[in-house]
Amino acid sequence: MRVGLFFGSFDPPHIGHVNVVMGAINSNQVDRVLVIPAYQNLWKENSSKFSYRYAMSCMQFDTRPSGECACCICSANNNMLYLHSQ
Repeated sequence: MRVGLFFGSFDPPHIGHVNVVMGAINSNQVDRVLVIPAYQNLWKENSSKFSYRYAMSCMQFDTRPSGECACCICSANNNMLYLHSQ
């Protein structure tokens, strides 16, 4: 399975984000896209809380048909990258 990773602040998730994900899936370059909200947005001083942005991203992307995309949390430990979904 070919999996694409889509990182962003998603503050808030919007139709442009959905278009990117659906464009990737429709291109047949990937079978699934994992949406990974950044814990902190370095470019915005007053960004929304991570828990809010993560919840909104899950509502936006986890409802896509046939599990073609999912919202994940990314963490690092011992030089390894881990993806956690709900």
